[in-house]
Amino acid sequence: MSWRLRLLETDMVMIGESELRLAKQSTRGVSLREVRSPDVVRSFSHAEFHALLQKPDVRLKRGFYEEAEVRRRLAFDKLYLESIALAEREKVLWKTAWCEEYLRAELAGRIQRTELSISAALSTLRNAVDERERNGQGKGSTPRAGSPVALKAPPHPKTLLRWVRRYERAGHSPLALARTRSKSQIRSIESYRVREALLQDCVKGYQERNRPTMEIIVANTAAAFRKANEERAREGRLPLELPSASTIRRRIRQLDPFETYAQRHGTEAARKKFRPYRTGVSSLAPLERIEMDEWRIDLMTILDEGGVFDGAPSELRERFRVGRRWLYVAIDVATRCILSMRLCEKPTPEDAVRSLELITVDKTAISDAAGCECPWEQFGGIGTLVSDQGPSFVSDMFRTAVTDLGATVETPPAGLAEMRATVERVFRTFGVQLMPWLSGRTFSNVVERGDYPSEALAVFTDDELTEILLRYVVDGYHNSPHTGLGGETPANAWQRLCSELGKLPAPDTIQRRYVFGIPGVRKVERHGIRVCSLHYDHPLLGELFRHGQDRSVRFRMDPQDLGHIAIYINNDWHGASSVRSGFQGVSLAEWTAAMRDIRQRHRDAQLINEEIVRRAFERIAHIDRIASQRARLTPRFMTEKDILKLERNLFIHLSWEDSGSGQPQNGDEGDLFGEVINAPGHHLQPPGDLHDENDLPDDSQPPYDWWLEDPQ
Repeated sequence: MSWRLRLLETDMVMIGESELRLAKQSTRGVSLREVRSPDVVRSFSHAEFHALLQKPDVRLKRGFYEEAEVRRRLAFDKLYLESIALAEREKVLWKTAWCEEYLRAELAGRIQRTELSISAALSTLRNAVDERERNGQGKGSTPRAGSPVALKAPPHPKTLLRWVRRYERAGHSPLALARTRSKSQIRSIESYRVREALLQDCVKGYQERNRPTMEIIVANTAAAFRKANEERAREGRLPLELPSASTIRRRIRQLDPFETYAQRHGTEAARKKFRPYRTGVSSLAPLERIEMDEWRIDLMTILDEGGVFDGAPSELRERFRVGRRWLYVAIDVATRCILSMRLCEKPTPEDAVRSLELITVDKTAISDAAGCECPWEQFGGIGTLVSDQGPSFVSDMFRTAVTDLGATVETPPAGLAEMRATVERVFRTFGVQLMPWLSGRTFSNVVERGDYPSEALAVFTDDELTEILLRYVVDGYHNSPHTGLGGETPANAWQRLCSELGKLPAPDTIQRRYVFGIPGVRKVERHGIRVCSLHYDHPLLGELFRHGQDRSVRFRMDPQDLGHIAIYINNDWHGASSVRSGFQGVSLAEWTAAMRDIRQRHRDAQLINEEIVRRAFERIAHIDRIASQRARLTPRFMTEKDILKLERNLFIHLSWEDSGSGQPQNGDEGDLFGEVINAPGHHLQPPGDLHDENDLPDDSQPPYDWWLEDPQ
């Protein structure tokens, strides 16, 4: 692995019940120190740490020890915007819009931080916020004339100032604008986290422009802790433990070298020291700044959402509807690499979120499925995401996903395309370099188009257009000299900067599921919860089954990996693993295709043995894996309704029968192919109609022979 991950000293890693933070990092790997046992240090190579993040019991919480984040947690008990009730979430994002518009006006010098000044500008701020509200309620498109739009009354200037101060203190996190904890709850937060926040704030003093020495920071830290403890003593609270001088020096040495030098000596001096690197908007490391936008492709295509016309003769294709697709693109400003690319019929919040997800995953399997020679390996965490104020990007769904990823959002005002110049230029590059080679192009305007018969020459389906775009971007664009990079290729710039500066780690496997996964609700039974005929287990499910009054559990599943799901219990998300081994890395598309194959071939069978299941997977594995990977960039995606329909049709009356003792087996004896599938009834009935999707699935089917044990 030629790239390295870039952790910050404010990040927190949870491995099981152990809480760790960065001790040291280099080009070879990272060392993590246990917070409760500082003498214990664990070391990992970058490849090992990346693999670690794929485990369901490992969490990475970026910025966990930042002062603003600690203050936010002290004041508010919800960790995720998604976990807030919908009505309150909408209000939180509405307050956020007011804060953003106020700060934008203040930065431009159009408003001052006084109630009188705000009163004078309130109508202007309200117009800007209301425009965002109208766009956000359009479900991805401009609302139709005459359609009702719900707009809220503006806040009082004093209230707005209070919101802005809370928003700033929490590092511009929308969660700061939600309902706060009670004072008794705040006092119950562990004091060591307050200590860590104060220590981190003191250590950052080393980055000041007057260039203080380490010894000055040690003295200042001791003074800050004495002052804090005096205040805590007056308030009747326990004192904070004073950090040692060696601890303070170690924390200083752990500060980001580039950021520290830039703060002490200036950005230009830091660029010269580490490497001169210029872009339109300053972006120094991979994934630090990502621009995202949507583009209506200058090409007429066959509007085929199921891939049924792939390989069909041209005379057959001419009989079907044609039109122009939209394309979502996300680009890394530092390296000019394309991080995400997805077709859609028209821009919607759902498509924007699916495109956001692609930024965070390794897309090599997708490029391989398209026959690319090079891997699409550019991915990771998100620093700042820049988009316009289109309906999809200002929607509650999209803003919630970005917030829960821990990313910062920038939405420049309409008309300032130069603030998103990198992604705007890449669309022009597509139009100039790629579109002239394709039949059915529409050109950029009617004058340039002339009498070119775009509709008549439409020949490409969604899957074919996706393959063309993939090969152009991954094999062509990424490996072509780029003027904005001084002649370096985007692929080389990615490799070089990831090696020199590191990249932000991608979300851990649980965070990926609760941000992007397909949602659902199930009732906990003695065998855990059941999704698509697979049972998922976690110790907290056993506690809820034995002692909970309400046994309904929210979950989110990754359709690309059925090995485990995320479940929401006790105000946090946890990883629940499949009781059946063998499903790690198996996609929902592969699982449903295998079951359809079995049901079609064995309609009269009452028991289906392991060889039948194995042969079904072998038949569909290669073809389905390629098709499903490529489909991730097309307008097709699974929803909660799709899952419910599958469960009530394809997976209905499907249960597992263990061989031998009837108890769950470990290791190879309990894997996917080591059991018998029992399909009750002599004949499998054809799928029935989909019932009310709001009902919780009936989990009272023939019991599965395993149980939750009391802890020993």
